[in-house]
Amino acid sequence: MKIVGFKPNIIPKPFQAEGIGFLESSPYAVLGDDMGLGKTLQALGAILNVRPQAALVIVPSYLRGNWENEVEKLTEFKLKTKSKRFTEYYCYETSLIISTYSNLKHIEELFDLADWVVADEAHYLKNVDSIRGGLFHEYIYEKMPRRLTLMTGTPVENRTIEWYSLFKLINYEYDNPRADTFMELFPNQWKFNYHFSNPVKFTVNGRTVTKFKGSRNVQDLKAIQRGRYLRRVAEDVLDLPPISIKDVLINYSFDGNLEEEWDDFVSTNKSNDSSAKALSALAKAPYTAKYVADLHDEVGHPIIVFTDHIESGEAIAAKLECPFISGATPSKKRSEMAVQFQESKYKYLVATIGSFSTGFTLTKAADAVFNDESWVPGRNRQARKRIYRIGQEKKCLIHRIQGSHQDLKISKMLEEKEKETLAVL
Repeated sequence: MKIVGFKPNIIPKPFQAEGIGFLESSPYAVLGDDMGLGKTLQALGAILNVRPQAALVIVPSYLRGNWENEVEKLTEFKLKTKSKRFTEYYCYETSLIISTYSNLKHIEELFDLADWVVADEAHYLKNVDSIRGGLFHEYIYEKMPRRLTLMTGTPVENRTIEWYSLFKLINYEYDNPRADTFMELFPNQWKFNYHFSNPVKFTVNGRTVTKFKGSRNVQDLKAIQRGRYLRRVAEDVLDLPPISIKDVLINYSFDGNLEEEWDDFVSTNKSNDSSAKALSALAKAPYTAKYVADLHDEVGHPIIVFTDHIESGEAIAAKLECPFISGATPSKKRSEMAVQFQESKYKYLVATIGSFSTGFTLTKAADAVFNDESWVPGRNRQARKRIYRIGQEKKCLIHRIQGSHQDLKISKMLEEKEKETLAVL
């Protein structure tokens, strides 16, 4: 497939051409391709084929620079306007406008202009009641653009019920009987939760609390997805070298108080910000740094190191004398570091999972070392995909640093949670 408006050397792969066709024929839809399969290319190809009057792309702040680079690398779009709130390109009488979720409250007029809205990393919208999610839902419901494309490789990061917000968005489609049926059956999050997940009741401070775990009525979920959700995984459509996971066992121990707190954390599944989890990650940091340095001596190529906590990330980076990326790192700086990593300017790069697990290509590395993992399986999966994507030519290995029976227990629990989330994708 040759796209008029792409640079002459840009020819979509067959599965990408299929995705472009899907977006053209599905006005309100979710493109859920696995990370690294070129969702940006597919969205741009569909926009160039359809040529709406204005296409508005909303992205996380740290990915705005990536999108601008991709537009300039892939297409004939020319820069028209650039401000703090948005960047506008122009080609074939089509405006392509890129802005961010953090700017939503300032750009309502852009939704008035757009007849095609694209939301990248759309799992950012999973909470209908958040300020970000609420504004986006309000704009789509009120402005009713002709087309809405939600792009995310992890529409469900942690629990089945996260699907609701995205399904509700694509069911705002005007004059679609299927949309009317969805809204009648699931007018709110609770109705959806009770139908597609298992309610578990427990008591906290005398109050009964309901949490939802696992999934049920999966065939009903598939019926909602049919024709409006497309997902392909890297292993099925790319000729990639194999990827495997290696658990690296080290010896260290907790003191008695931390041991008890950790076991309480694991048994109650509290939060990925648990102090016990963070202290465990920090305790492993010196061992991880030594392991990474030895690994680099063996493999000779750059290595990316992930952790879920700032303190452990700072400690590892200090030992390795390398840059550290966290949520506090400016978006532009993150993009620059990713490019420099790809140019082999760093032997090591350490990052928190939340700050560097989406939107970046790190295929210069074939080894990713996890000092510790996020309690949200989707984020770990995204981080692994930074090295396992289009352009990777080497066999990939994920190294998980395991230092206690607690680490092994949480890894097993994460694997079980990941199986659950993948089942509904």
